Amino acid sequence: MSFQRYVLATLLEEVLAATTLRLRVMSRSRYEVRRKVQTGDQRSAAGLDLEILDHYTGMGRSVSTLSGGESFLASLALGDHLARGRTQGVDRRPA
Repeated sequence: MSFQRYVLATLLEEVLAATTLRLRVMSRSRYEVRRKVQTGDQRSAAGLDLEILDHYTGMGRSVSTLSGGESFLASLALGDHLARGRTQGVDRRPA
């Protein structure tokens, strides 16, 4: 993993941790969003792929397998975190 990917992965972990807190509330503790540990295609953005941990099955699954409602919850949780400016380094001052 290159240095740039390492930095991006670290920032992504912070965003996903806060997103997961919100998503667990919204999904009644069913889902967590996390970085995918292994990728099948080495040409892909290794270390930056996402998956959903489904606590009902105990297995991780690709975000592409989510239903429309599940995708909406995950997007809403991520959007809520980003809109509140919880990401480090966000400058909230008007330009």
